[in-house]
Amino acid sequence: MFSNFKIGVRLIAGFILVASISCFVGLIGMSNASQLSDMATNLYERELLGLSYIKEANINLIYVARARAEFVAASSVQARETQQQAVAKYSARVKELIEQARPLFFTDKAKNTFAKFDAAWVDYQKDLQAAIAIA
Repeated sequence: MFSNFKIGVRLIAGFILVASISCFVGLIGMSNASQLSDMATNLYERELLGLSYIKEANINLIYVARARAEFVAASSVQARETQQQAVAKYSARVKELIEQARPLFFTDKAKNTFAKFDAAWVDYQKDLQAAIAIA
């Protein structure tokens, strides 16, 4: 069939065929790149941002432990009051960051982990208040 056409017509037809295939592959590639970008944005807005909140909560939990240790080691009433305020401030910040992170996790494992945290946090706060009251 193509042997009846001149060489120029066959070259043009071949070029149009290759160009249309390239255009089709390019459109599929652009569509997939858009989906990949959406998925990366979704990953950042959910899991990565949630992990960042958890990291900040962990840092503030370390600050709570330091303030508690400094409270116990404090030699004056003013220093104890300052450290007691620091414990309260950092404890509130931990709880605030956890609450910001909570809606960003969707798996059952994450929900179970948050439930365990809530139970442990109540016990930790009781122990913390008892330690401050004793000192």
